[in-house]
Parts: sequence; C-alpha cells; structure tokens
Amino acid sequence: MAALVLGSVHAGVGKSVLALGLAAALRAEGLNVSSYAVGPGLPQYPPELSYGVGKLPQHPAGLDGWLLSPDAARAAFHSLSAGAHISLVEGCLGMFDSPGTDDSERGSTAQLAQWLQAPMVLIIDAQAFKSARGIVALLKGYAAVEGGLAVAGVILNKVANEVLLGELANGLKAAGLDVAVLGGVPQVGAWHHSSTAAVAANIQHACVRCHSA
Repeated sequence: MAALVLGSVHAGVGKSVLALGLAAALRAEGLNVSSYAVGPGLPQYPPELSYGVGKLPQHPAGLDGWLLSPDAARAAFHSLSAGAHISLVEGCLGMFDSPGTDDSERGSTAQLAQWLQAPMVLIIDAQAFKSARGIVALLKGYAAVEGGLAVAGVILNKVANEVLLGELANGLKAAGLDVAVLGGVPQVGAWHHSSTAAVAANIQHACVRCHSA
C-alpha cells in the first residue's frame, strides 16, 4: 500500500480541495483510496464540494498527534488503510505548524509524516512566486531540515501557465534535488492543459517510485 502526505508551507493553499479532487480522480482510475486528515477534526468542505465528498469511500479519518501516540497513529492508519491501493493524508496549517501554543512540532503535519514514514507532496500557491528560483530555495530548506523530512514531489496550485512548471523542473534538477514536479492546477479561467486527472496520474507514479525506494 502506497501513501502520501499532502502538506504545504502555510494554510490556505488549497490542500482540502486538491486532496478531494485527487482522491476522486484516483478512484476514477479504479484505485481504492483511503483518505485522512491531520488533526482531531474533519475537513470543512464548502457546500459546492459536497458531491465529491460523497464519492469518497469514507469521510477522511482524523489522525491527531496530540491525542494519539506514534504507535496508536500508525496502528489506526494501517488498520483503516487495509485493502487500499493508496492512502492520501491531508495536512493541516503549514507543514511544521502545531495547533498548540508551544513551539514544538507536536500535532503537526511534519510530525505525522515522520511517524508514518510517508513521503510528502508539497502543495505550493504559485501566485506567491514570480519565478521558480524562490520555490527551489524553499525546497532546499525543507530538504535540509532536521529530522529528514522527505519531500517527494510538488504540486503548484493556481499556476498561471506551464512555463513555471518547466522552470521549476529545470531548477530542481540543477540544484540536485530529487523532487518530482507532479503537475499544476490552473487558476479558474486560465490554461487548461493540466488537469486534476493528469496530476493524479503523476501521483500514482510518485507513489510507485516512493514505495519501491
């Protein structure tokens, strides 16, 4: 069973929408998908996405680093993922943000990814970057962070065109980073050459690569 954690630099980049869309696209390809969300609560999907939520095999189950020990989180994850081809874990807030008031990573997406030993797909709001250089610098920082967090791939959300995707792939290669550019989701009314289905296909390839590594 392959697993990926969908994380982000900060809240509000579109993790919930992309997690829902990717799960639906992967199911449309005939895969059994198990869905999770980091934290004690459940994702609050807007009403217009209720149809997609209804198509999920189960409402995303919560995995909370505050309430669960590492062993309990892993046991729940593997039990609920039985029979699934792929498990998608939607992160909360930013990757290293804790819902608590202290300065620890307790309850964060990064902590849960480390507990599950699952690779991370980083969702980036492309509107915040004028070129790929800033994204490459960001990913180099994540690659060097203490704890060995593995960023397996990136998805650019609200990307204006395909040029940035090509620049990012070239920049990552030049920087020696083994991070796959899984695709981009366009702004509404922008280019239409990439789709959630295409990103989902790349997610499948990334899962196979990470699972066999």
